Amino acid sequence: MATRRWSYTPNAKPYEVVEAVGAATVTGPIELTIDLGLVMQGNTVALARQQVLEGVQKIFEQLEKSNWPPA
Repeated sequence: MATRRWSYTPNAKPYEVVEAVGAATVTGPIELTIDLGLVMQGNTVALARQQVLEGVQKIFEQLEKSNWPPA
């Protein structure tokens, strides 16, 4: 499984956001993982970067309007 993962740990120095590749293994309290093997439409056309960014924006919007912490 080809993945790309971004991890954020508040107050961690010297790097705030860490980018990693490989298996989707949790390494921080806040993470975004994109499974590059599944970022396909009909197994023929890769999603554009803009489509991934739009998906992340939708997740962000859901977090903003949802109760926190989630149940």
